[in-house]
Amino acid sequence: MATERLDRAGVEAASDATRSVPVGTDIGHVHLEVADLDATRSFYVDTLGMRVRATYTGALFLAAGSYHHHVGANVWHSRVGPGEGRGLAWYELVVPNEAAVTAVRRRLTDSDRAVETTPDGIETVDPAGVTVRVRPS
Repeated sequence: MATERLDRAGVEAASDATRSVPVGTDIGHVHLEVADLDATRSFYVDTLGMRVRATYTGALFLAAGSYHHHVGANVWHSRVGPGEGRGLAWYELVVPNEAAVTAVRRRLTDSDRAVETTPDGIETVDPAGVTVRVRPS
């Protein structure tokens, strides 16, 4: 699996004045800098229902189904708490149907995590402080 640097200038050139990514952009996976891999694993596996696809020293890679990974998480920069300022504010997981959204909502509620209803689905905050939006396809 190759690691390629993001073409930030290209993304910025294609974005609007708010410097967001271009409308219609789909991202296949995200990598998160986290403070606690155990809390991250619990949230993404036990609560959201993803599977651990691989682990490395200080990192884990999670996916829905058998894809290589949708979410990568690592502690390589020794973060001690949720990020502040620059960085990823939110991302969206698209699940197959409304029943999958309902199942995620139930697991979030059962684990005493805050969950908000959005026009398209639900949202919550992961242990790293990143908002995760879940909606049906």
